[in-house]
Amino acid sequence: MKAYKTFDDKTADGRYITRPTSDKEYVFEINKEYFIESELKMCSNGFHFHQNQSDVFRHKNHGSVVCEIEVLGDIIHGGDKSVTNRFKIIRELSRDEMNSGKNNVGYFNAGSWNAGDGNAGDMNAGNWNAGNRNAGDMNAGNWNAGNWNAGNMNAGNWNAGNRNTGHFNTKNPSVINVFNKSCEIEDWEKAYKPSFLYFSLCLWISADDMDDEEKEKHPEHKTAGGYLKKLSYKEAFMNSWKNADREDRYRIKDLPNFDKDIFFELSGIDVDAD
Repeated sequence: MKAYKTFDDKTADGRYITRPTSDKEYVFEINKEYFIESELKMCSNGFHFHQNQSDVFRHKNHGSVVCEIEVLGDIIHGGDKSVTNRFKIIRELSRDEMNSGKNNVGYFNAGSWNAGDGNAGDMNAGNWNAGNRNAGDMNAGNWNAGNWNAGNMNAGNWNAGNRNTGHFNTKNPSVINVFNKSCEIEDWEKAYKPSFLYFSLCLWISADDMDDEEKEKHPEHKTAGGYLKKLSYKEAFMNSWKNADREDRYRIKDLPNFDKDIFFELSGIDVDAD
């Protein structure tokens, strides 16, 4: 069967290297069979691989090189990872093949518009996210600024609940701070949020719109058709404000506890100047 295996590095003579793991061999060559006689055991003994290319992206410790392999021996399956006692490397995957999404600057992205590496979701600035629009790393949920969150909109880490700023929380808070003042979650949920608040920290620049300096700095535009420009937080905020319609901008003042000075501090936008 055809499958996929990651390697940590590649030698100058084209061989593939793995860190010391259950894979007894540490250096591998294309079109050479590798075999072990001892009993297979997941995460302990055998050659590990993934049946689906997208499964490679789900693992934090995946290698930097991905190869298509032919599995020739016995197999033990363990979810999205498997182990065999015999395999052969067929070929190395190109960068474009490692990204199954579109407009990705990083590697191993199954989603689209990712600047980081190993993302299965969309519009992630961080790495190894399964969810969407995460600025942090290794989140299963969405809109997380922290890391390792299963819930959504968490600023802290390891939270299964939503909107937590601390760590290891499973409950959802009933009160949050909005513009540095207490606000009931229910009031926040009912409030209209202007669409320009949902901005991306990355901006896709097509090759036709790139200047000479950008093309020299981002040679990947030749194959990708452009590059993903990373924006600063305030730059992205102000760009979204600039492109919003007047009514949507005006309604920012309807948010609970709205404070124009705090809003300016966060975004760099002076609402009275519009």
